[in-house]
Amino acid sequence: MVQVGISSSEDVGKFIHNEFKWDDANISSPVASNMMTFGSDVQIASQYFIQSGTRSIGVYPYSGSNVTVRSNKINFDDYTWVVNNDNFAWLSSNTLYDNNSTDINALLAAATTVPNSAVNSPSSGLYQATISSINLPVGNQYLYLIYDYRTTNSASFCYDASVVGDACCGCGDFCTPYLSSTVQASIAIACVQPASQTYYHDGVNVLPSIGDTVYSSSTCDDSASSTRLQSGYYEVGSNNEWIQVSSSGVVVSNGSCAIKAFNSSVNDPQISTICSI
Repeated sequence: MVQVGISSSEDVGKFIHNEFKWDDANISSPVASNMMTFGSDVQIASQYFIQSGTRSIGVYPYSGSNVTVRSNKINFDDYTWVVNNDNFAWLSSNTLYDNNSTDINALLAAATTVPNSAVNSPSSGLYQATISSINLPVGNQYLYLIYDYRTTNSASFCYDASVVGDACCGCGDFCTPYLSSTVQASIAIACVQPASQTYYHDGVNVLPSIGDTVYSSSTCDDSASSTRLQSGYYEVGSNNEWIQVSSSGVVVSNGSCAIKAFNSSVNDPQISTICSI
């Protein structure tokens, strides 16, 4: 079993517990739980933890069992799972991928990502997904469980038929104004705020999308971090939409206010549907 945790530099120094367990019709294994400290290199795993054992004994699953991967915010952990941005992935292989940039990139390319729709949050701070009837061929001695906490970002590309056209004339320097609420601690609160503030984003759409950076200044100056919006939740536009902004001012999640995501903890959103605000 190889637990691999990937993170972005903006979260360096934060903590989370990466976990897994397995079950079948008769047995439920103990939970294997290991704390991860977020590192600064996106191409090197912040957590690379190997443990060995016999299939079907203890925490080690066998082919056909159900494996549940979990991100658990416990004790003094200070990282919160970002809905629709963070991911689980897995790979059964006979190849040992070491913790270096070449092998980690190859591992991520070969792994199967668990769909965001399969992730649920049964309690505050706990996000999990189950890989049902996992296929673990006898010849494969490694099972990689990947916890991908990297921040999504974007860049604008320009095209022109000649090098003297738009391709080289700064056509990607967008700074689009949009209406927004002030920053709030949860989706539920943001969605009842008036969108009376004018902010700016560097994307190509009318409203900011995942990966866009958002600013309070119309210059959209990426070198001036003080103009990036604070981390939290905002209602945007006139169609009851919300965005979540990371600590670096990047949009990491979005959705409709008609589908609220919250529970009793404002810092730990879960997806649920309500009829009205």
